[in-house]
Amino acid sequence: MNSDRSWMYNRNNPGRASMIPKFAEGVTRFINHAMTLDDFLNSRLIRCPCVNCENVRYHTTETVAMHLMMNGFKPGYTVWTSHGEVESDTMFNNFVVGESSRSTEHNYFQGSRVSDMINDAF
Repeated sequence: MNSDRSWMYNRNNPGRASMIPKFAEGVTRFINHAMTLDDFLNSRLIRCPCVNCENVRYHTTETVAMHLMMNGFKPGYTVWTSHGEVESDTMFNNFVVGESSRSTEHNYFQGSRVSDMINDAF
């Protein structure tokens, strides 16, 4: 589902208060997608990815749509990880089935506290 999402950060026409139709259409597609998730099916609420709520607060679909129209999406949320999408992460592509994760540890973790915590856990 992660096609071009540049529309997410192109909300208003430059120099005008009017909203770009592509943004409004994208918000509708986002809401429709979120309504297919278990969170919504169980509670009738979805996580709000607006700048203020940052996927922490749950609201009705109408409130989320209004927040997105007024505030926009939180920065960098082109992969909807809090809404069922999985970010393709190259670090996981470097693991070989059957080998210890320690022997194929990706450079992303090297020299970081995350690497220390993982090593301590094992």
